[in-house]
Amino acid sequence: MSVKDARIIKEKYESSLLAIPGVTGVGYNGSINIYVKDLDPKILQMIPDSVDGIPVHVRKASFKLMKLYPVKSFYGKRVTKHRPAPGGVSVGHTQVTAGTLTCKALDRSNGEVLGLSNNHVVALDWGTSHIGQKGDSILQPGPADGGTYPNDILGYLERWESVSESERNYIDAGVFYSDELAKFIEEIGEPDSTMEPYVGQNIIKSGRTSGVNYTKVIDIGATISVEGDGVCLFHNQIITEPACLLPGDSGSWGGDVDTYRNVGLGFAGDENLSVFNRMSEVEKILDIEVVPPLGYLPLLPTISPLILGTVISNLSGVRKLAN
Repeated sequence: MSVKDARIIKEKYESSLLAIPGVTGVGYNGSINIYVKDLDPKILQMIPDSVDGIPVHVRKASFKLMKLYPVKSFYGKRVTKHRPAPGGVSVGHTQVTAGTLTCKALDRSNGEVLGLSNNHVVALDWGTSHIGQKGDSILQPGPADGGTYPNDILGYLERWESVSESERNYIDAGVFYSDELAKFIEEIGEPDSTMEPYVGQNIIKSGRTSGVNYTKVIDIGATISVEGDGVCLFHNQIITEPACLLPGDSGSWGGDVDTYRNVGLGFAGDENLSVFNRMSEVEKILDIEVVPPLGYLPLLPTISPLILGTVISNLSGVRKLAN
């Protein structure tokens, strides 16, 4: 069966499968993936071997936010002060411990420079927690790594997507205004444009706690229960294996290992699996663009060399102003 077939069947039976006691998520990758809190025989006997001819695979998984409680970073450079600040380093609201600065982005509505991370890192409007307010200070490094107010203010909270215990959630993300952000991601370089994930895709990630490591996409459309401040249901999530996120890696950029195109925003997982929001949904919902490449270059080869040089020069000037 194709991945498309599995998606259709997953959506058809998702509610009934999630209602099985002990099930923490349902996804697909050509088969139906069912995630369970424990491999308890009583749970397993309630799960079918196949659904409408699509085989079912069961995996143990308890999805939790990668909140810092606190865990020391393996890489000292990532928890020090950076100006300008690259993606992959410690960051956080004044009321959190610390998470990871994803990368630089642009506000599509006005071209302003923004910093991206998780809602639960910069906004704290997640489940039962409602702390963040527009204009709140964002520190780099985060408080757990020695960041203090006002000496280490990197920017000011602009907007975020609230995470609800009762509504459908797609992203755990927020952005803040800053004029002190680098275009690159620590040990990665500059990311490219955004792409959709695919099953078997190799992902590279950069985070505050565990630095750079690698993982592989095993699920491209999971609906999962995530424990944080309460338990919230997230739809259309990317699941990767092995786990690549540790506490403090919340907000990690995840990209295609060959092209460095943006794929996901890391936020949750357990000791075996990691969870990323689709970067395309982060961009759409927050109305941002992650470090965009120069625009309209595919059209330029049709222009004369003289005009081409002028256009590239002008585009470069625009990018410098945006930085």
